[in-house]
Amino acid sequence: EEVFRFPPPTRLLKILVGGLAALFVVEALTDKWFGLGLTAMLALKVGSLSPLAILNIATYPLAVFTPSVFGVLIQLFFIWWILGDYERNMGTETTVMLIVFVSLFTGLACFLAGLALPIRAQYFAGPWPMISGAIASMCWRLRGRGTLSLYGVIPMKAEHLLYGLVGLSIVNYLVSQSLLQLVASLASLGGGILFTEWTRRGGGSRMRRQVRRGLRAIDGGRSKKPERWMN
Repeated sequence: EEVFRFPPPTRLLKILVGGLAALFVVEALTDKWFGLGLTAMLALKVGSLSPLAILNIATYPLAVFTPSVFGVLIQLFFIWWILGDYERNMGTETTVMLIVFVSLFTGLACFLAGLALPIRAQYFAGPWPMISGAIASMCWRLRGRGTLSLYGVIPMKAEHLLYGLVGLSIVNYLVSQSLLQLVASLASLGGGILFTEWTRRGGGSRMRRQVRRGLRAIDGGRSKKPERWMN
């Protein structure tokens, strides 16, 4: 019988969750107590062509500070839950590659959208793209044959979950009228799909070896492709 299981604390998860939690504390102290504006320095300022903005395409996931501590806990929970299960199924090195690929792809999409669309003078920050990218990547990999089970009680086809995420992105735009959030959401989903296709064609083999040397990796998704993914 399938039940909801929280992924075990791997080294990658400890680095991700612990590192982002520590960054939240540092950013909260430096911004609120010392007024240094560290969060704004790490976040992506959409529409800016400054060298810092170009660098922020890579640093925006590290800007995790928000006035709501509960909001940060929700982000860390989903990172542990979704990326932990992705690592269990696909392996540590593939998960690291996904995080880098989707984060950069989403950051670049938001950067370019800020130059072409009327969404300037806004900040984009946080690690959400890597979470939605992991879901999209697994959905695309299992489309047509896999079943996903949300919380162990809502089984659905992989492609249906992907369609649902696209629909939620559109609904969120209609409610919030934030074109930046729409671009970021669709870009992260598209990044997850592109990553799956890229790795299927043999992309990133050299990076896999480098990650494997640096981390004690989980051999996920190698001997047998997963037919059912429980997030």
